[in-house]
Amino acid sequence: MLSLKRTNIQPFITGAVQAKLSQSNMWRIQFLMPSQDVSVSFGNLLAPLYSRIRHNSEQAQTLATLRDTLLPRLISGQLRLPEAEVLLETV
Repeated sequence: MLSLKRTNIQPFITGAVQAKLSQSNMWRIQFLMPSQDVSVSFGNLLAPLYSRIRHNSEQAQTLATLRDTLLPRLISGQLRLPEAEVLLETV
C-alpha cells in the first residue's frame, strides 16, 4: 500500500471524459514485492504507529464533536463555564 501510494499511476490511467484504471493497466504497474519475512518485520514496526494514528484520529473526532456541541451553547449563554467544565469531566 505504501509503495503504491508513492507510485505515479498517471501513465496507466485512460479515459477522456472519466479517468479510469483498467485491470490490464493495473497489472502493468511495477513495484517491489518484499519477502514474507521483510513484510512481517515491516508490519510489526508500523503496527504501533498506525495504532497511534488511529487513536489520535478518534481523539480528534471526539474533541471536534465536543467543540461543536459546547461552543454554540457557550456563545449563546445557554451554558456557563463551570457547567461546561463539569460536562468535560464526564467525557
